Amino acid sequence: MEKEELIEKYFLDELDANQRSELFALMEKDPVLKEQFEFEQKVQRASKLNERAAVKDRLKTFESELEERPPARKVPWRRMGIAATIALLLGLGGYWYIFNREANFKELYAANYENYPNTVHPITRGDGNNSLERRAFVAYESGQYKEAISLFKELAGETGTHLGYVNFYLAQCYLQTEDLDAAILILEDEINIENRKFHYESIWYLALAHIWNENPEKARGYLNVLDIQEGYKTEEARLLLKKLP
Repeated sequence: MEKEELIEKYFLDELDANQRSELFALMEKDPVLKEQFEFEQKVQRASKLNERAAVKDRLKTFESELEERPPARKVPWRRMGIAATIALLLGLGGYWYIFNREANFKELYAANYENYPNTVHPITRGDGNNSLERRAFVAYESGQYKEAISLFKELAGETGTHLGYVNFYLAQCYLQTEDLDAAILILEDEINIENRKFHYESIWYLALAHIWNENPEKARGYLNVLDIQEGYKTEEARLLLKKLP
């Protein structure tokens, strides 16, 4: 398949996982191809925005005209009439949009965010262990995120401690306390270090953090990585890519 055809089929959602991987691998080696892809991405986004604006304008026009009519002509099923008329005029795409408004970033974040479970240091009652690591995870599991931040920071600063999970869970605490910028800084550092245990998990939470910050372009970049790796959160990433404006 030609490079240009790969790009075309990507935006038509007609590529399988292997073809998507091939496209992104080619773009890493071919800056011209990457530039073509980014240009087409901007064109697609602009087209969607224009379509949405047109639908909004037409909806406002219909509702204004309806409100100006004499009261006697208003009937209980007028909303259904509006929907049917707009469906006929704008097609199914416009009809779908009316009932599925422009993506709300905070809602998208909330619908996809789940606090990452403690998979490192299981907490067992009465085990007699009062280590710094255990206290950090006890605070984390009990929702005491500010305390957990302090403990994870202390743990990360201990001499000889080079465990990637510490920073990962520290970033989770920042996400919980809505300090998204702090979480992003930590997670960006994590994904640039080789062989980190939570590499793809960090990419997923980076994407969500950028969605919260209403930065769909950056979020899309991280979601594309998950899309082509066929593993952690791949399906969720593909769904989110379709929902982002």
